[in-house]
Amino acid sequence: MTIYMNAISYNTPEHDEAVRLRRHILYTPYSELFDDERKTLDADKTIYGLYDDELIGALVTEPTEEGLHIDEILVDYNKRRQGLGNQMLKFLEARMEKGRVLSASGPLSARGFFERNGFEVKSKHNGPNDRMRIDYEKKIGKKAHNPIPLYDKVQEQPLVLFTASTLGFELIPVIRNHFSKEHLIVVDLLKDDNYWFEVAKRVKAETAKYAMIAPELYSNRNYRPLADFDMARAGAIESDRASKTKTVLILGTEDEFASNDYRAAFEAQNPSLSAVEMTIDSDLLRAAHTPSAAFYDVLSSHMAELKEKNFDTILVIDSKLSSQSDAIEKFFEEQLMRQLQCVDIFDLVVSALRRELVEQNLLRHEASKGKLTIFSETPNRAREALMLHHPAERSAEIQTIR
Repeated sequence: MTIYMNAISYNTPEHDEAVRLRRHILYTPYSELFDDERKTLDADKTIYGLYDDELIGALVTEPTEEGLHIDEILVDYNKRRQGLGNQMLKFLEARMEKGRVLSASGPLSARGFFERNGFEVKSKHNGPNDRMRIDYEKKIGKKAHNPIPLYDKVQEQPLVLFTASTLGFELIPVIRNHFSKEHLIVVDLLKDDNYWFEVAKRVKAETAKYAMIAPELYSNRNYRPLADFDMARAGAIESDRASKTKTVLILGTEDEFASNDYRAAFEAQNPSLSAVEMTIDSDLLRAAHTPSAAFYDVLSSHMAELKEKNFDTILVIDSKLSSQSDAIEKFFEEQLMRQLQCVDIFDLVVSALRRELVEQNLLRHEASKGKLTIFSETPNRAREALMLHHPAERSAEIQTIR
């Protein structure tokens, strides 16, 4: 189960649960009273709960002229020494602008915790029962990395993958294996016409939190409004990171190169980043589950000219080829006698999609596995493709679009 933060509304069952935990950790052990009068003070504060299936911590804050003040921060006894308190502070810092001030007040025993997290002591005073209290401050600098995520209802909405006549089903196991908690809807489009586009747009607008189109659809600009995931941009970013020579061989079909999106993305990412495009006949890829001997014969026929190109990275933009990217990388290394890096569609989906979902706070945090649902006008063909590419969920629900 992913640990996450959730905002707690005042005077709700969740608030009552947080009060019980706060009373148990911060008040009762020190003979301090947490009565209804004190509880009413929460009405003007922002309260977050820390969850791991159940409430395991709480964070109580209120705004100040300079930023935010932490009234209380606590973690259940059974969950301590795991760095969760540090992560809760990062959670707050990630939501504050650079230069703002995060302040806090706590007992002497918390001094080490606050100082390890960059806080400075500002003053000391006696609190309830003459216990020493210390006031701390920290000016926000760089954004905190990997803060605990904040729960949002939109996280429960599914990812959507648009495919075409089951082309692109190779991506289903990649998404399911790496994002097993996410609900996934696959809409298998059959025709490039208004009816199908309206169906697709309605699915995206009404149900999806994030949508992708199969690489096979990418060259057709009609499909682009259906996608939140920019495949060409993700490919350019990852290629720029991987390549030292800044020359990249791109493997794809004529349709996948038709829009010149990859060249444009390379130029936008880094003007020094250049692409060598190698077009593969789509018939060589679609006739079998994996590239055939004829496919490797075609690659061999281009080796003489490719030896003249100073590429050190291969970008595979076709999902059929992506399933064999390791073998393709090894083949090129042996033929060209040089060490290569390989970036493929599957890598892009896993790394870039996770980055985008984290940045937009869209990852689902429930412990249960997400559901796979497929919509197709030809359910039998969809079932056959699912059994071929993702037999682990061969019995997933497939609904017929009529």
